[in-house]
Amino acid sequence: LRERPDAAVPRGAYPAFVAAAQLGERAGALRALVRGLASAHAALLAAVLAVLARVAAAPAARMDAANLARVFGPTLLRAPAAAAAPSLFDSLADAPQTMGVVRALLVHRDAVFADAPPPAATLAPAAAAFDSSSMRKGRAAARHAKLD
Repeated sequence: LRERPDAAVPRGAYPAFVAAAQLGERAGALRALVRGLASAHAALLAAVLAVLARVAAAPAARMDAANLARVFGPTLLRAPAAAAAPSLFDSLADAPQTMGVVRALLVHRDAVFADAPPPAATLAPAAAAFDSSSMRKGRAAARHAKLD
């Protein structure tokens, strides 16, 4: 997921998601924003959050929503100013905002995705919608940058 040119939540939607996660009525605001995402982004976000919710519910995992948000936040949501290949510093600078959004999405997942089809039903078409050639180009550019 980190190799994708854009995160599950596109950079352009970052400010709106951060603002929604800070509202009193988070679930409704986040639901409206998720509905506004391209279907491929919404399906990817729903599928990843479904897996993370199962991890959070498993006592043996010892990972609650806050810890999962800390780990997966920078992967699912990137600030517009972050580079295509964000550095550790970029991720840390935006950590509070990204963690807040991903934690809110996990906590309110049932309400946010209430009328969405199950992730398994939407994941295959969503995966096909992503341009794999752009991902290959992004990986090639990253490898080239490391060589310079």
